[in-house]
Amino acid sequence: MRWALAVVWLAVWSWPVPGSAQEPGDSVRLRTPMGETWRYGRILAADERELVLGQPDGLDVFNRRTIAQLERWNPRRPEWVLGTWALGGLAAGTLAATLVSDDATAEDIVVSILAGGAVGMAAGFLDFKVRPGSWTEVPPP
Repeated sequence: MRWALAVVWLAVWSWPVPGSAQEPGDSVRLRTPMGETWRYGRILAADERELVLGQPDGLDVFNRRTIAQLERWNPRRPEWVLGTWALGGLAAGTLAATLVSDDATAEDIVVSILAGGAVGMAAGFLDFKVRPGSWTEVPPP
């Protein structure tokens, strides 16, 4: 029972907390009412009137009242993605090892469990490469 409580505590403690989109260093994209394309950048400075974005071609300063839409990049944590896929693979390997045959040796069971974990890790790696994060809309400032 203690290990289950420890796992729950660790999961709650390490869960990402969403922050605001005006923190320096955050990657954001924004759109002005007149602009049809997204402007991408990293917040360098922010106050109640202006938002300063650092971009590869220089700095852009935006008045907060002229921002029509603002989104923040939320990266996925690779340890969570790989860990959950690996646990799923281990569970699938365990299930396969117990359902396949009644005369399986201990080595067969261990190989099935480890193969399930390896397949789960590979699937988690592909999942993270395909979807490393997502854009989350933030209310206009």
